Amino acid sequence: MLRVYLFGSVRVHYDEPYREIHLTRTTQALLAYLILQGRRPCPRQVLAGVFWGDNDEASARNCLNTALWRMRLALEDAPACRESILISTPSGEICINPDCPVWVDTLTFESALKPMLARPASDLLPAEVAGLEQCLDLYQGELLESFYEDWALRERERMRLLYLNAMECLMHCYWERNELERSLETGLRLLRHDPLREDIHRAMMRLYHVTGRRAQALVQYEQCRALIQQELGIAPMPETQALAAKIQAGETLEHGAPVWAGAKAAQPVTALQKRAAAAATLEEVRDRLLQAQQTFNLAQRELNEALELLGKVK
Repeated sequence: MLRVYLFGSVRVHYDEPYREIHLTRTTQALLAYLILQGRRPCPRQVLAGVFWGDNDEASARNCLNTALWRMRLALEDAPACRESILISTPSGEICINPDCPVWVDTLTFESALKPMLARPASDLLPAEVAGLEQCLDLYQGELLESFYEDWALRERERMRLLYLNAMECLMHCYWERNELERSLETGLRLLRHDPLREDIHRAMMRLYHVTGRRAQALVQYEQCRALIQQELGIAPMPETQALAAKIQAGETLEHGAPVWAGAKAAQPVTALQKRAAAAATLEEVRDRLLQAQQTFNLAQRELNEALELLGKVK
């Protein structure tokens, strides 16, 4: 089994017997890109444009061929490897061999979480909650944390949002099971990754209050108010202010109420959402520039051929 870890720093190794695979930064990025395509074949022209778009067409193609050769040499030169990791389709597209035993942390993370997140948290069975906890343990850092290319930033944001949604689901599960301290711990963990989640601040205020920590609930509100004012220049939502007023007045909150009452209300655009939108825009612009460059290169070759022909005629 070849194991590939993309959360945090990229790590690749075979197990039984254990053998660590050392890849260059370029081959790490290329392997990650192919994996994150979900094993869909990638045209060579697309790969060359993504990684060597600043080069001319011939140079980009040569760089791609060299990187693929190095990747095959590193991954397949091992006793544990029984078949080719990479395969090429008849049309020349490249993909990860679907018949090769490869375990990837991101694929396991995503495939396990999506079915659970598609259901209400209150419907999850205890075994599924345990599975949710195990999935979150796979997230050992941001996806491809040392890579800042557009495609990597876009995938990093997608995985981060999936991670945040999973933590929100787990927080709700703990609330439903009356494990309020674990719900609080999960909320604090979530806010460390996305401190502008006002719905989670409200949930934390409610949790502190129902567990007898009224002063801490008000401290949580003040932290929320200060963060939103500093980052977005606005006041907290009316429902957040109303909850703080009830807690300040010493009113009793219903313990059985959902943790995020009002969580589906319109939220301010967070820093994460702004980054995701910016990354998508950058990718679109880059694609257009790549197409324009290819068109320019073709026109340049035709012009050179025409000039050469004209010189011969003279």
